[in-house]
Amino acid sequence: MNARSDPLLGELADFAVRPGPIPAAVLTQARHVLLDSVGCALASSRIPSGLALARWAASRPGGARPLGLELSSDRDTAAFVGAQLINAMDFDPVSSAGHDVPAVVSAALVAVEHAGGSGLDLLEAIAVGLEVSARLTARYRELVAELGSHEIRHVGHPLFAPAVVAAIARAEELSAEECRHGIALATWMRPTDTVADYFVRTTVSMAKYTLFGQIAQVGLAAAELARCGFTGPSSVFGADQDFWHIGANREWEPLPMADGEWRHLVRHKLLPTNLPTIAVKAAFSDLVANNDLDADSIEQVVVSAGDSGNHVVMKANRLLTEQDCLLHFPYQLACLALRIPRVLWAVPGTRCRAEVRRFMDHVEVRESKGAARVEVATHDAVFAATASGGGTMTTPLSADHVGALVAKFIECAATVHGAEAASELAQQLLAVNSARVLDSARFASASEPH
Repeated sequence: MNARSDPLLGELADFAVRPGPIPAAVLTQARHVLLDSVGCALASSRIPSGLALARWAASRPGGARPLGLELSSDRDTAAFVGAQLINAMDFDPVSSAGHDVPAVVSAALVAVEHAGGSGLDLLEAIAVGLEVSARLTARYRELVAELGSHEIRHVGHPLFAPAVVAAIARAEELSAEECRHGIALATWMRPTDTVADYFVRTTVSMAKYTLFGQIAQVGLAAAELARCGFTGPSSVFGADQDFWHIGANREWEPLPMADGEWRHLVRHKLLPTNLPTIAVKAAFSDLVANNDLDADSIEQVVVSAGDSGNHVVMKANRLLTEQDCLLHFPYQLACLALRIPRVLWAVPGTRCRAEVRRFMDHVEVRESKGAARVEVATHDAVFAATASGGGTMTTPLSADHVGALVAKFIECAATVHGAEAASELAQQLLAVNSARVLDSARFASASEPH
């Protein structure tokens, strides 16, 4: 690097390799992120994209174990598969930067396993990676405030590639110089932003709005290149650089960012579904439970809700992709009324069930600028409730109570291990900082991919 290096590049690299004492609260948050990510990956291993990823990973043997699968592959593939599985059903944790968790956690796990590190090493790598993501996001917001959104585009998920390098640098003890080059290379190599395309059309694609596995791969390759002496550009974060100009030109409501030295703030989706619909489903579930209703007794459901996340699929959903069903009110309420486990919502067979389709015909969704409202009508009564509380993109639910996060994990992991083993695995993950060496086999699927 030369004297013209952007100061942010040096700041991020120095922090990644020398973060100083990591506060206990940050490590606790990293532990919760790991728990949630493992649960998401295990649940996703059973859906069509997870099975396809398993077949692909099995064809690429090596010494790394992809998160959520009981097989070994090369490191590159393991990083890709783990990130994809964490995000596949779209109920992974999100941070102030967005969906940075999948790529950071998957790459950190691969790096710690490769380095023979401990559970504490993994938590520190996750914490450092997410913090670098938050600092890049803070810089993005500063540039937008200074220059305007017409000049600085929404960089989107590719921003997380440098954060992946930071996590790997912490896990594999890269030097500050190697880390600077790795971050610079990841910034140069990152994929382009594809989020905007997802927002304007519904496509039949397992790739969703971003291939988070590719972001994990880019970060891994950049770190490996830097370790081998490959150098990267030194001014990648300057305001005039393409890093801030290639993304989508769209308005968005950023999640809150913590104050202080550590800025990352992760919000967990405490039910395996997308945030904007949580309050509606909670209100519906309460109405059903409190009034002793079943699917056969319900004649009509009316949901009045605003523009939840601005997703096209919320308004014209054909249930064609795994993630779309998690954004669709009629489908979700049908699954709840029929008491279908949430981890089966993205399974194609569930979407095709006749009783699910019949119930969906009784659900009407109306636009509303006020608080969301749910009305459930039977042949002789109408029950109504306001859908209040957290559960929107700007007021997401957090993991204030570990019990709620553990319950989500058990619901997800039980599809692979059974409820009792899933409960034991949750406790192991919550104590992962006491493990001498992280054994990723504890996360593995109990059966071969098929």
